[in-house]
Parts: sequence; structure tokens; C-alpha cells
Amino acid sequence: MIMLNRCKINGQTHFSGQILFIWLYNLGIDYDFIPAYQIQMSAGRNFSRDFVSDKNAVILNENASSLLGFKDPADAIHQKILRGDHDTLTIVGVTANYHHLGLQKIIDPMIILLRPNFSQFYSIKINAGQTQQAIASLKVTWSRYFPRDPFDYFFLDESFGQQYKADALFGTVFAIFAFLAILIACFGLLGLSAYNVLQRTKEIGIRKVLGASVQSILLLLSKDFLKLIIISLFLAIPFGWYIMSKWLEDYAFRIHIGWWVFAFAGATALIIAIITIYIQTMKAAVKNPVTSLRSE
Repeated sequence: MIMLNRCKINGQTHFSGQILFIWLYNLGIDYDFIPAYQIQMSAGRNFSRDFVSDKNAVILNENASSLLGFKDPADAIHQKILRGDHDTLTIVGVTANYHHLGLQKIIDPMIILLRPNFSQFYSIKINAGQTQQAIASLKVTWSRYFPRDPFDYFFLDESFGQQYKADALFGTVFAIFAFLAILIACFGLLGLSAYNVLQRTKEIGIRKVLGASVQSILLLLSKDFLKLIIISLFLAIPFGWYIMSKWLEDYAFRIHIGWWVFAFAGATALIIAIITIYIQTMKAAVKNPVTSLRSE
């Protein structure tokens, strides 16, 4: 619902008198935009109908204020800036930085202008549970004042959600393929452990006759597989960290991957592998040694 255009600002700082030519995003709003969207003011005030001079006033966000050379947002209040070649505007307020685009983007330095007749979009708050009634009422009102224009609307939360639709789809697809990979790996471990047990059936029988415990048999049959799993983790964790770090670089605002994520993933992989191997090795460990020695 926010339409942004680029504009060029000639800003003069009160620190050195140096002329700065910078690019800012241009946002036109009415008097009620800032309170309606609950945008916090860091310094100064919102546009007001009580001040006729606000037609030549401007509001900046914190990034724009800093870019113009003001160390504190309050320092920017009542300062003059030149927009284009002839518009001299007075700064009456500085808003806190807020996201008008997705988290993939940085918060741009922004200039906010008073445009009360700007009517490309109308923002309307609806009480929870009254959506359909509100839409029906709005349609009637719209038809009364704009009979030749089609009634078209969208929900702001759904519009913002579309920015992350691709990421949500990627997460779902990744989860499905990860589950299939784990399932295939489990079947592979199951088959390998079964083959290993079959190859060492007589050895297991002899060890049990000589007094080997069930725990020692389990360790004997499992340790080779566990070594391979641990080696695979040491290979997979750096690769996984590199891929995820590169993916997160697409976001200006992102989390940092903690070591505990890989510790949890490694522990989970070990537990799944141990359970899978345990199914076959336990059968061999508790099997009657006489039966094992008779097998070929």
C-alpha cells in the first residue's frame, strides 16, 4: 500500500555548511497516515491541520536524518532542505526507522511529504470478526462516490506475506526432501547393518560362547558405522554452514547461525543412526550362540 518514488534532495548541514546531494525515497501521506500505522516519532511531530505552513514541511526517517549529517534526530528539526531545484522544505519531524519492504531489503533513507489529496490507496482498519460486513459496507460507499471505478481491495498482511511466499515454499520443499533423504539413509543403514550381522554371525556366536556380553556385541557391531557417521558429520557441518550463510546474505536483516544448531542436528543424526543400527544388531546380540555357530 506504500508507493515510493526516488527523489533528489540537496541537503545543507548545519555542521560544516557543505552541500550534500543525496537520493532518498519519496513517500506522500496525509495527516492520519503516521498514527494509523502507529509509526513512532523519534523527534518533532506529525503533520497537522493546525499548521498551514506544513504544506512546505517534510518528515524524515532516522536513516535520512543521519545521512544528512544530523547526529541526533532532534538536531534536524526546523532545519531547511532543498528538494529538486526550487522546493525549500522545513523538517518538522523524524520517524523511527521501519520496514516498508521485506526483510531482504535495507531500511532506505526516506523523505515523507504531505500529500492529503493523494488517493491511489485508502487504508482502512477493520475490527476482528467483522471483515465481511466491513467489505460489504465499503463496497456500497465506494459505488456511491466512485461509480465508474471498480471496487478492488487487498489485505495488507497478505500483501506483505507474498514477499516471503517463495521462502515458505522453499522451506516446505526442503523439509520434504530432507525427510526423504533421512528415510533413504535409514533404509541404507538398516541394510548395511543386516549384511554386516550376516557376515559375522559365527564370530558373534563364538564371542558369546567365550562370555561376551550383549553390550560388548552391540558396541562391536556398531562402532564402525558410528565412525563413518561422525566423519560424515565433520564433512557435512562446514558445507551446511557455508550454504546457509550464503542464503542468509540475501537478507539485510537476518539471524546468525549458532553452533547449537549444528550440535542439535548432529546429535539427532547420531540418535537416528543408532536406533536404526540397534534394530539389527540387537537381534544378533541376543541370538542363541548355538544357532549362530550352525549357520553357514
